[in-house]
Amino acid sequence: MKKTLLILCGGLLVFMFASPANSAEGPYVGVKAGLAMLSDADVKDATLPGVPHEMAFDSGVALAVAAGYEYQWVRGELEIAYQKNDIDSITVAGAPLKLSGDASNLSFLLNGYFDIKNETALTPFISAGIGFAQVDVSDIINSAGVLAQRGGDETVFAYQVGAGLGYDVNEYVTIDLTYRYYGTGDVKWNPQLEMENASHNIYLGLRYAF
Repeated sequence: MKKTLLILCGGLLVFMFASPANSAEGPYVGVKAGLAMLSDADVKDATLPGVPHEMAFDSGVALAVAAGYEYQWVRGELEIAYQKNDIDSITVAGAPLKLSGDASNLSFLLNGYFDIKNETALTPFISAGIGFAQVDVSDIINSAGVLAQRGGDETVFAYQVGAGLGYDVNEYVTIDLTYRYYGTGDVKWNPQLEMENASHNIYLGLRYAF
């Protein structure tokens, strides 16, 4: 699945930057803020091989800033994004255990967009991006207030695919609503623990073109 997503991301980026176009061009900056819904994650525990673990997270906040260049139908940008989600619980062999702690993602992505230009102020778009992320998991505390697992961090490959709708307020300002599926390679933040890391994110953004 991850190899397929990587191929799709790469193919979409090549398509975007090779596409002909017929609209305005120039640099822009953008900011986004929204909701990060980190998916329940399968966790591998080296001390309990073969025992299924699944960690659940609360919804959290996602923020991003970007600088890019628009050329006709396509845009390319460099983006720094951050999201943080509290840990809710872990289920071990079917038994749920309440936990506290958090997981955060600081990502650096090269994104490409294809804008579906039309005669209105509304512009649908699709996007894809690749890069890397530093994923940090805090110390994990159980319901009795006792340290359950030490935290840590790892830098891993990251990617995103998404779609959205932009509204041109004027020739300089665009407001957009974006859905993204964001994911990384598996994260080994602790010598004994490794987990999946993927999120469904919804952003409200603002772009300013120069």
